[in-house]
Amino acid sequence: QMRTEHVATRAYLHKFKLAESPTCQQCGTWEETVAHYFRHCKAYKTQRRELYRKLGGKPKGVEFLRSGKHMRWVFQYIRDTARFEESHGKI
Repeated sequence: QMRTEHVATRAYLHKFKLAESPTCQQCGTWEETVAHYFRHCKAYKTQRRELYRKLGGKPKGVEFLRSGKHMRWVFQYIRDTARFEESHGKI
């Protein structure tokens, strides 16, 4: 779902009128998309730094989501941020 952006981000939910605004509730500055969640959200700076360390550096875009070899670290990031616990439970 992350790969196709069919996940409960504010931007995705807003398309279906399930969220009042597409703006990220964690940082309040940008539209919450998958790219924002993994690359820009200030609320997850510490967790993202650890993800990038495990990936071997800052990736270009979110292509790393397409690689099975990175899924372990992607899921760890998702767990560490706890961003989707409300919509998906503990991951």
